[in-house]
Amino acid sequence: MCVQLVVHDWQAGLRADVWLCRTIARLGRDRAQLICYQGDLLDARGPLKAASRVQPGTLELWRLPPDLVSQASAWPTILYEDDDLLVLNKPAGIAIHPTARYHHRTVTAWLAREGFGATQPCHRLDVETSGVLLCARNPGAEITLKAAFSARETQKTYLAVVRGELGDALRIDQPLALQGARGLVAIRMVPDPDGAPATTEVLPLALAAPYEPNRSLVALRPHTGRQHQLRAHLAHVGHAIIGDKLYGMGDRWFDAWSTGADAAPHGTLDHPSHALHAWRLAITFQGRPLRFEAPPPSAFPWPAAPWQSRAWPTNSRPEAASTATDTPPLV
Repeated sequence: MCVQLVVHDWQAGLRADVWLCRTIARLGRDRAQLICYQGDLLDARGPLKAASRVQPGTLELWRLPPDLVSQASAWPTILYEDDDLLVLNKPAGIAIHPTARYHHRTVTAWLAREGFGATQPCHRLDVETSGVLLCARNPGAEITLKAAFSARETQKTYLAVVRGELGDALRIDQPLALQGARGLVAIRMVPDPDGAPATTEVLPLALAAPYEPNRSLVALRPHTGRQHQLRAHLAHVGHAIIGDKLYGMGDRWFDAWSTGADAAPHGTLDHPSHALHAWRLAITFQGRPLRFEAPPPSAFPWPAAPWQSRAWPTNSRPEAASTATDTPPLV
């Protein structure tokens, strides 16, 4: 499917990826770079790189046809609802907002179909990440919630199944930046001393699933909100999340997979999607300390439920002064 897009005179000289983001609503920079990397944006001379400068005229964007509602294997379920808040358990495989690849299989499209047209998601989850998603049902609540997320006045706890046996709690302080032209896959986040500060705490919950001895179940608490932070940090310390196509399989595998080529010569994916679940979210809203919890999906690759059995060490709690860190009762 080919879409023709116009570059106006006043847009001349913009980077191709920047121009794409400004031309297509809600298209992220990483997705724009991937479109260019795959050779799907062309001018009269051929494919444009992300750093190419666009010139006035018509460009061609080659893309797959829009997705279908019927392609979704699951839709969000409601965990909590009042006049201001709608809390969802988002399944894996559903994007938050429309992108070049997802149109109907999005949370915003589902909200519109279910009669929640004015309701807006207030934070991000990757397409393959399941779990708690907090939405605002009116503009006032949206402003308050987004400000709380921006100020890190929330506490998020994730569950992940990782490669290897991770027996001790650890704190990962490692700045991150986009790999860009430094590697084969531009959209990967990599350790970089000049990158944005990023901190993640990791608490082992269980070792050696019965069907796979070389795995660990861990709980994760991010102190910062960098792109792909949890996935990049775990891969950095040698415990990549299973099923992580971008951080667990290497650049050559991801390059082949994302372009539709045969990725098998470069490795075998150990799970259909990355095993990362947004388990709990605590926040203080209008003076009320709230905590929401979403059970992992049935496809989560751990057969038991040991995540209730261990507490965070006292000295490993986040520094944020929010009352949300006092873990109020579940709503």
